[in-house]
Amino acid sequence: EVKGDRALGVSVYTLSNPSRVVVDIPNAVSELDSTFDVSALEYVTAGRAAMFNDTTLRLVFEVDGMAKYSYTTDNHAMTLQIFSSSMKNMSYDTSANKLYLQKKDTIQTGSVKINDHYLDGYTDVVLPGDYSETFGSGTYDIDNGVIKSIQVSTSGGKTTIRFHQSRISCYSITEEQERYVISVKNPQDVYSKVLLLDAGHGGSDPGASGNGLMEKNLTLIIMQKVANYLDGSGIKVYVTRNSDTYPTNSSRARSANAIADAMVSIHMNSGSAVANGTEVLYKNHSNDTGSNLTSLKLAQLIQNSIVSATGNTNRGTKLRTDLLILNTTTVPAVIVETVFISNPGDALKISQEDYQNKVAKAIADAIEEAFTYPLR
Repeated sequence: EVKGDRALGVSVYTLSNPSRVVVDIPNAVSELDSTFDVSALEYVTAGRAAMFNDTTLRLVFEVDGMAKYSYTTDNHAMTLQIFSSSMKNMSYDTSANKLYLQKKDTIQTGSVKINDHYLDGYTDVVLPGDYSETFGSGTYDIDNGVIKSIQVSTSGGKTTIRFHQSRISCYSITEEQERYVISVKNPQDVYSKVLLLDAGHGGSDPGASGNGLMEKNLTLIIMQKVANYLDGSGIKVYVTRNSDTYPTNSSRARSANAIADAMVSIHMNSGSAVANGTEVLYKNHSNDTGSNLTSLKLAQLIQNSIVSATGNTNRGTKLRTDLLILNTTTVPAVIVETVFISNPGDALKISQEDYQNKVAKAIADAIEEAFTYPLR
């Protein structure tokens, strides 16, 4: 238990090599000795206190492997609990987002399988054998904004380390002298061009409907075709959904801000029966610069490409400041209103696969041109 003369405002996290739980207390002056007795603590091997900087007190508890922790704050006190984990011979560095596996057994890193299930919120790192005796099993909570938790299990002769993610991430495994390292990285640290493709609506939100068509179905079809056309383009493409599900608009925007260089959201328009054609919606961002890709440049490229490829009525690019996705993204982002689903002629065209392919190819071509602009 740590007490102070005011609310502590603590930050608690883990570091590795050696494994330790760290408590930072801002705006503090320490009256603690530099080391303190931990002989009564079962899972703590050493304890230290020092001023990390002029105003921050740092408490360090060295622990054995993946020891878990929890803490509570009440009034002017914090209670930290450290307890054992059924996972062993590993540690997680929450600041570097790296999982360290002690080299108790040989792992052929080239045989490790990384199975990305980002739409389901996790990635599996499958080791090439049964390592249950070495690494144990169980779940370890992280909750650092990148990884929610790590789960270790063994089935069918293979040990799987499952990373439950707070954001889309990339994984790699490397070998050091005394350990293996599984690194969790932002896609932008791995790929030079990252796109988030969004199929508007989905699940309980059907979007617009008209002439026997439903927007959520058409947006998914077009988005999947765009992704296929971009395969091999050098652009890493992530999607917000690949089935009839509904990620919230705020989560779509958060994903774009976290990992992407740009976001393109596919929609179908609706209005009077005579309204027809294509328009692309955008919003200016405070970080727009003259040379880098902007939402307006992206909108113009897509608008011109679709109109040129299809002969659709050119309704132009439109500045919109009332749409959640455009308002909450910080990267170039546009909403493509492909056709008017309420117009019989537009609806007939978008229902045909040849036309869908033409529209999707036009969008993909524009995205490829857009990604020739400086992105970061």
